[in-house]
Amino acid sequence: MTNVEWRGRPVWNALLISAGAYRHHPTLRTSAAAARQVEAVLADPQVCGFAKIDRIEDPTADQARQAVLDFLERHGDGPMLLYFTGQGKYDFASGRLHLLTVDSPAHVQEYGGGSVTDDWLVRELAMVRSDGVFVVLDTRFASAALTEVWQAPKEVPYALTFRTMVQGNGFCTLAAASPVEPADLTGGELSPLTQALVEVLRDGSAADETGWTSVGRLCEQVCQRVVASGSGQTPTSSARPRGKELYLARRPPDLPDLEAIRQALGRRDYGTVRRLLRPVKDSDNGEYRYYTVLGMFGGHPPREFATDDVQRAEEHLAGASTFPAQLCALWALIREDHYSHRGLDPGPPTVEELIQRAREIDPLYAAEIVTHMPVPECQTWARLRNRASAALSGQSSGV
Repeated sequence: MTNVEWRGRPVWNALLISAGAYRHHPTLRTSAAAARQVEAVLADPQVCGFAKIDRIEDPTADQARQAVLDFLERHGDGPMLLYFTGQGKYDFASGRLHLLTVDSPAHVQEYGGGSVTDDWLVRELAMVRSDGVFVVLDTRFASAALTEVWQAPKEVPYALTFRTMVQGNGFCTLAAASPVEPADLTGGELSPLTQALVEVLRDGSAADETGWTSVGRLCEQVCQRVVASGSGQTPTSSARPRGKELYLARRPPDLPDLEAIRQALGRRDYGTVRRLLRPVKDSDNGEYRYYTVLGMFGGHPPREFATDDVQRAEEHLAGASTFPAQLCALWALIREDHYSHRGLDPGPPTVEELIQRAREIDPLYAAEIVTHMPVPECQTWARLRNRASAALSGQSSGV
């Protein structure tokens, strides 16, 4: 179901900018991963179903500004989400937030020649005709800049225009931390704000009684979750109801019972496996995609299927947002049995590349694969069988 069909909800578009490979500032390894996670949940037709998502990694300041301008020119008439994750530097003297880009100098210029500044962003957003703009700044000191904007100081006259736009066009913001807190962007795979944002959209905890998630309820839940995480951050948001609610997502369908799926596999009831996974057939969850493909083959070797069928299974695996070891191991076995034994080159990723990513596979998953994809003549199958046997004997070995 496309988002156009969601009870008349207007079409959303998004621009995601991540910056981490800085030349003159500490590198942030998590920025690109954060943007990819956000893209995955926004694109998921079961959750957000955005029509178009533009993502740019490690841009220069000129590239970032041009990306914003191009995005606003194409999508400025409808609801839009702008997301930035990376380093931020706040100039307390001028009251400007600098969103640092790959080429930002160690000391950014006052007027943002080597960065994207909040005042430039505000001026451009003030020109759009959209009745819904949602800006997420997962960067240091983002709230300090937004606080200055809401207060509309005399030395920043453009803020008066911005305030009018806020009242009339449903402009909402979500910032990573309060004005006195530098946001933590390096503590884990994802920053506290982005992790909470993705989780709340995925689990539907911000949905109302109709099953829909408004921007206001989303921001409220995200802020609460970040505070409860113990990260020491206090996100801030300007998302307050202004007339018509702005809906961003809907509650995902009930998640399948993985234990019931495993029990069905134990009975070799592949039809039940496929039925249990039907509600999340479009989900990008790597675990669900692993079981979906295992059920698709129904206990038969991949070589018994037409290449078109195998390629569809591979496309399903490749579309996962994360690649757990069991998914990589299953993919490696499919490729070896269907292509390698026929002397065909399937292209990347190679079987060995996939096996390297599956070295620490849980022995229980290894046992599932060798049981339900019986191809003992394949080297990958033998490796997985050894991994499963090692667990039963209490030994430790990788694939």
